[in-house]
Amino acid sequence: MQYGTLMREGKPVAIGHKGLLLLHALVQAAGQVLSKAALIEAAWPDTIVEESNLSVQIAALRKLLGPQPDGSEWIVTVSRTGYRFAGHVRVLDAAAGSNPSALQQPAAFPERPSIAVLPFANVSDDKEQAYLADGITEDIITALTRFRWFRVIGRNSSFVYKDKCLGSKQVAGELGVRYVLEGSVRRSGSHVRVSVQLVDAASASQIWAERYEMELAEAFAVQDAIAERITGAIEPELLKTESLPAGARHSGNVTAWDVVRQGTWHFHHVGQKTHLRARELFREACRLDPDLAEAHLWLGRVSAGIVAYGWSDRPSEDIREGLDAALVAVRLDEKNPYSHYALAICSAYANAPEQAVLAAERAVEISPSFALGHLVLGMGQLFRGSAFEAIAPLERGLMLN
Repeated sequence: MQYGTLMREGKPVAIGHKGLLLLHALVQAAGQVLSKAALIEAAWPDTIVEESNLSVQIAALRKLLGPQPDGSEWIVTVSRTGYRFAGHVRVLDAAAGSNPSALQQPAAFPERPSIAVLPFANVSDDKEQAYLADGITEDIITALTRFRWFRVIGRNSSFVYKDKCLGSKQVAGELGVRYVLEGSVRRSGSHVRVSVQLVDAASASQIWAERYEMELAEAFAVQDAIAERITGAIEPELLKTESLPAGARHSGNVTAWDVVRQGTWHFHHVGQKTHLRARELFREACRLDPDLAEAHLWLGRVSAGIVAYGWSDRPSEDIREGLDAALVAVRLDEKNPYSHYALAICSAYANAPEQAVLAAERAVEISPSFALGHLVLGMGQLFRGSAFEAIAPLERGLMLN
């Protein structure tokens, strides 16, 4: 395959532009599995399309290429993951001339770095400290969404692998990412140890590993430090332009921070009792530290959930509490996409779809790979009666998470 042309026995073969881009990416990967998301990005960059478009193009490519000499397919489907090119690839340099039996290796196809943060293991003697490990995991995911160059797998997708003993390479293949971050948390009294490692799944090699020894009062800065190390390992230039000072988003009130982590643990065990308990904890965190943005944004999120699930006896009052909390979160931490998401989801259930759309658009502007931002943008569009405009952000959000 010369640049822009597919050749068979020295003659050009008619192939569509999208098909050529897909074949380009598959051959360039030289036998490695490419996720569906990566292939869609290769053929439809910066465009939201249905996965069925990819299936149609792959089927057309198979028909065009025909079978290999042994009868097998050139393009193999990898269940629940993506596709790989199964034929032999030989690289030809410019001096080698045309060889009808070989495929020329194209230039490397650029792909935005993608990463999954797996749930950190709680290795404390006290199993009740699981909330702390989950909270640190979520904080790191939140910190990474600030970097526009990353495609960050959402919390719900990552937590599917909680307490599962799977290799990083398998997880990366199933989620369609290149990098996997994994770690553990041990707490003894006020002392916390966090161990973390970043793995390049393509080579199954460890890029870096670190162990943090600290008092709980310092824990609120850990996720920023780890996020900085990740971005530095993947692309050093990111630290020069986009990195935030560790702890810049936090007020330093460790008690309120710990209460928020307990609240998020209850929040994600979705149920009426757990949501109501989470709201109590977020309210307490707001009282303990009125300047802690996370406490307010989580109070907004849980308030919207209680109303949305029909668990509220006073929906208008509860959603107003959520709106007020989300507005405070935006004021305290305007650059946090979750603050704007909290405002968007509360606005959607407060019959303010225009405000929901504006807040969701701001969340996506801050973090283009923020799945919840795209999903709530679709909700806002739908709630204001723009069903057609809702399709693209909903599909984008589902693809990301």
